[in-house]
Amino acid sequence: IWSDHGDHTSGLSYLTLSGDIERYNPFMSVIVPESFKKQYGEKIIKNTQALLSPYDHFRTDMKLFGKSDKYMNGLDYLTSEISYSR
Repeated sequence: IWSDHGDHTSGLSYLTLSGDIERYNPFMSVIVPESFKKQYGEKIIKNTQALLSPYDHFRTDMKLFGKSDKYMNGLDYLTSEISYSR
């Protein structure tokens, strides 16, 4: 998993619209193992264009670690199809 909030060292990053977008909507990239692609490939491909929240990532991670997700917000993006209009 790789994430980037953008440039935080310059004053311009706090005074511009693009700085706000980078700060509040960070880029995140996830590399999925081949075994996951075989098991969850259809949902992964479908969800690559969906907006995922930190809650979605947390719920998916906890499910992968074998924790109960009964009271968690968000959707498991490996097994749920995330709507484009959320």
